[in-house]
Amino acid sequence: MKKIILVSACLALAACNGTAAPDAAAAGKDEAAIKQVLKDITSSDSPAKMAAAFAEDGEWIIVGHAPYKGRAEIEKGIAGLAAPGSKIVFDSLDVKEVILFNDHQALAKSVAVYHIDANGKAGPAKRNEFADYLVKSADGSWQIAYEINSDENG
Repeated sequence: MKKIILVSACLALAACNGTAAPDAAAAGKDEAAIKQVLKDITSSDSPAKMAAAFAEDGEWIIVGHAPYKGRAEIEKGIAGLAAPGSKIVFDSLDVKEVILFNDHQALAKSVAVYHIDANGKAGPAKRNEFADYLVKSADGSWQIAYEINSDENG
């Protein structure tokens, strides 16, 4: 339900903006840049590097949990997913779709498989579906403004 609300809000925001969709060449570059942002998160080796993909005032939502607001809180939330001495390891990322609303707003829908590595021992794999609403910052880079996650068990 929350995913539907997020997607609806993003679509409404984009529709009200009035900015034209980007041309094909620019759209291709933006889509590749957005996919790279998501790939960088899944190849990051620390919560700080993962949280760096979010806008300073970004929001990270895991269904069934209170949202994390702001990059510092998001970093703490990511760190809290694994016990000390453990780390999150992404086994795969599949960006299913990138929807460019205009030249500075987009939605990405993805599926990742990850596990928690505790003292060198891999825990069970978990499937995580998530949607990201991204905005282009003043320097031209894409950042996550909102992300909503739903683990296979959540």
